[in-house]
Amino acid sequence: MKRKVLTLAALVPVLALLAPATLLAQGETHAAHVHGNASMNVTVESSSIDIDLDGPLASFISFEHAPSTPEQTAEMKVLVEKLNAAGKLFAFPAAWGCTSSKVTVEGENIPEDVLGHPHAPEGEGHDHGEEAGHGHEDGEGHSDMEAEFEFVCSEVSGDGSLDASGLFGAFPALQDLDVQLVSPKGQKGAELSPASPSVAW
Repeated sequence: MKRKVLTLAALVPVLALLAPATLLAQGETHAAHVHGNASMNVTVESSSIDIDLDGPLASFISFEHAPSTPEQTAEMKVLVEKLNAAGKLFAFPAAWGCTSSKVTVEGENIPEDVLGHPHAPEGEGHDHGEEAGHGHEDGEGHSDMEAEFEFVCSEVSGDGSLDASGLFGAFPALQDLDVQLVSPKGQKGAELSPASPSVAW
C-alpha cells in the first residue's frame, strides 16, 4: 500500500510538467493555418492604437504561393495597396481623431518589389529567416501574411470601439477574425465576422 502512495506521489511532479505542454499544444491547434481565418492583436493607449493582423495569404487573396503570372503579381499589389489604406479598413470613435500613421506588410511569398522594398544584393537586406518557406520548396505549401498598423489619435478616452467592416469588405475571403484587445479598460477577446464586424469596450 505504501508503495502505491509513493508511486503516485512521484508522478505528481511529472504531471505538473506535462500540463503546460498540453495547454501549449491546444494553443497551437487554435492557431492553425485555416483559410478564411485570421487573428488580430489590438493595443489601445492614450493617444495611439496598434494593430497586428496575421493570417494565411489565402484569407486575403486567391493563392498562397509566390506569384508566377502578371495577374498574380497584380493581385498581390492590390493586396498591399488595400492594406496601406488602413483608414479604410478600421474605424474608431470619431471623437478620438485617429489617423493612420504607419503600415508594415510582410509575407514570405510576397516579392520585395511588391512590398515596396528595394532589391538588395544577395545576402543583404530583408531576410525572412529559415521559416520563410515553412519547409516547402518553390513557394509551395502554406504561406502567411502579417500587417502592422499604427494609428495616432488626438485623445483616446471614454467608451471605445473598433469597426472592421472595411477590412471584411476589402477581403471577401476573410470570414473569421479572432481579436485580442488590450485597452486602458483591460483585456478583451472577440470573434468578428462580416455579419458582426465590430467590438466595443
